[in-house]
Amino acid sequence: MAHNHDLGAQMEDLGSPFARSRFRMNLLRSFLKTPQVEVLKCDDKRPTCDRCERYGTVCGGYEKDFRFVDETPKLAKRRFIEAPSGSEQPSSSEAESHIIHPDSPSGKSAVSFINHVDLKPMQAEICINYLYRTLLEPKSDSAQGSLWNMSDETTGAESLEQVAIKSLATTYFGRMHSNDTSLIDEGGRLYRRAIRQLAEKLAYPETSTDQEIMLTCLTLYHYEFIMNTNEFGWVRHAGGIGKLLERRGPKAYSLQPLHDYFLYVRSRIIFQSVATREPTFLDSEEWKTIPWSRHPETKTSHHLLMDIVAALAGVYYDVDRLFRNGKASHDTISPEEEPVLRQSLRARIVRSMRDLIKWRYDWEVINPEVVSETDIAPTNKITVKLDRPKCLSTVFYYNSPSQVADILLYNAGMLCFTYTITRLHDPSMFTDIFRGRSLQTRPSPQNALQLPNQEHDILDYAREIIRSLEYCIISQKSRLGVAGTMMPAIRAAIVACQLKSSEELEVSFLSGVLEGLATELGFDVCRRLIDPPPLGFYVPTTTTSTQPGDGSYAFLDNSNHFLPIREQDVGD
Repeated sequence: MAHNHDLGAQMEDLGSPFARSRFRMNLLRSFLKTPQVEVLKCDDKRPTCDRCERYGTVCGGYEKDFRFVDETPKLAKRRFIEAPSGSEQPSSSEAESHIIHPDSPSGKSAVSFINHVDLKPMQAEICINYLYRTLLEPKSDSAQGSLWNMSDETTGAESLEQVAIKSLATTYFGRMHSNDTSLIDEGGRLYRRAIRQLAEKLAYPETSTDQEIMLTCLTLYHYEFIMNTNEFGWVRHAGGIGKLLERRGPKAYSLQPLHDYFLYVRSRIIFQSVATREPTFLDSEEWKTIPWSRHPETKTSHHLLMDIVAALAGVYYDVDRLFRNGKASHDTISPEEEPVLRQSLRARIVRSMRDLIKWRYDWEVINPEVVSETDIAPTNKITVKLDRPKCLSTVFYYNSPSQVADILLYNAGMLCFTYTITRLHDPSMFTDIFRGRSLQTRPSPQNALQLPNQEHDILDYAREIIRSLEYCIISQKSRLGVAGTMMPAIRAAIVACQLKSSEELEVSFLSGVLEGLATELGFDVCRRLIDPPPLGFYVPTTTTSTQPGDGSYAFLDNSNHFLPIREQDVGD
């Protein structure tokens, strides 16, 4: 059999196992040009091949030389030939009309499908499989994977949890496939159905903390991340999840599988409390210790960092009391109480920032030489077309996704606490914060990152966030992991850049990243963060309940924090 070196031609005839094996070998050899020519084995390192560097060879880069063949005419001809004898034979043009072409005006498919195949009975399975494969990753070893494996244990095809997962799966599949309106509308109908069923179950306190309800609330939270039906959808769902956790108590979350659920939702609840500027129960000592009593190994550096950042929402609430801002303005204080509140607020800020600095020093010692600085930006779909600000002349590379998540949250925390000090017009706090943190007590810098310094302002922290974003995008295995890690940090960085009147390209770059997360990953909520409200945070107002089924959030038990939100309810 004559050898054919055209990979495109090989793809036309892969009927035999030998042909398929030969095609795979040629395909592998086509990925990297230089080692093939120099008889070197590619080690797949990015941005350049280490073997090329070692042998002093200029790396030819990564390239795919194969091409895909449009087999539409062949499929049409086969359907014409295989028609049963005696049946009416369609013309060639009629046979081809039954094929959806990749470049058809509908634009709904990149693969050829036969029109007469009815996929409706398999729609739910297709959408759920796509959801698990791209968004939830249930087979991973992370808390997220264990969490969604919990949902597999439930029974009943039409249980509340299954309706919620179908709504999320159908909507996400439609969102990521040319915004298919029929699928998105079907997902919306399932979402409203799940909302009504959840309202009925929440009316009974004895069942309001069932595993099924907990997972349903989290699923609906993710639905709002994708569709963002209104400004406060995700905020309300996260608040409801927090209320249900608090009702069950911290001891319940020291046992599996609820321990993994707690680890997963903890950051979401803290972010929600910061967004609403209300203290969170997660700032109490029992919620920082008891859930880890049986699983101390899961108390990672990131969760230690969240212990500190959890205080931020309470600090914001007391600052709002002082300045008569937002919901806290109703919690009035007398002139005699104001000095006491200021002193208490000052002590909490100083303690929290000292804890952040200590955490950063400990992190530097535990993680030596894990961050490098380079002028070669990682390639990704989200930032490739964005104009780059001056601070991105170099970017940071980390050894693992968990390390970049740590640094993004640390910088967001330092930025927010530092900004709060400037609002209080009390620069003497910085002296107290850095007292005892002399150069002799600082660890030797082991990474390309900056260590805490009294001279740093909010723009310094924002720029370290900006220079870490691109590695975060390429390193996170989970789409939810990318969004969950980056959104709070980007939000804080945008506020800092706007307040300090930084380089215009810095704000546009951050806004472009959020737009890219919405477009490429399907999280429409990211667009809400491009233009933050005053002070950069939501200030929702108190609302009243409405009747179930009107398309808004309607729950019978208002104590669960699931309240309807309408545009006219939003304050200035």
